Amino acid sequence: MGTPASVVSDSPGRAAPAPRARKRASANIFQGVGLRELRSLFRRGGADRPEERARLV
Repeated sequence: MGTPASVVSDSPGRAAPAPRARKRASANIFQGVGLRELRSLFRRGGADRPEERARLV
């Protein structure tokens, strides 16, 4: 029986990949979306109080 895959390491001399930079966050993803559309979105998403959530946004 061979060595388990979890124990086998990368071949020597292989460099680790460079860390990726994070994308910048959007200021407001709902900008330009109307109250009616937000209510509908939250209703379809199963929110407890979709009207209240839409007003808060």
